[in-house]
Amino acid sequence: MTPGEIGFLASALVLAAFGMKDMVNLRIVAICSNFAFIAYALLLHLLPILVLHVILLPLNGWRLAQALHQQALHQSKNNIGGTTLVKLVSAIKTIVV
Repeated sequence: MTPGEIGFLASALVLAAFGMKDMVNLRIVAICSNFAFIAYALLLHLLPILVLHVILLPLNGWRLAQALHQQALHQSKNNIGGTTLVKLVSAIKTIVV
């Protein structure tokens, strides 16, 4: 892959990230974009782009971890609520029958 192709790939990934609604997918694409821009910057000796994406990479990783944690908490709350409701319905059925 040529440096120009890597640059276009990185740019396309940034564009894709801007169009995403789901935070987890957005961060995954942003991390891929960071890697592509780091490769592009290394190949063409573009220090400002390299520094920017070396800084953004762990930031996107951190935000991805937060989004995954938030998603897990949300799923956990839904599962607990559903389980409690199932237990309540089962208990009512036992009492009524």
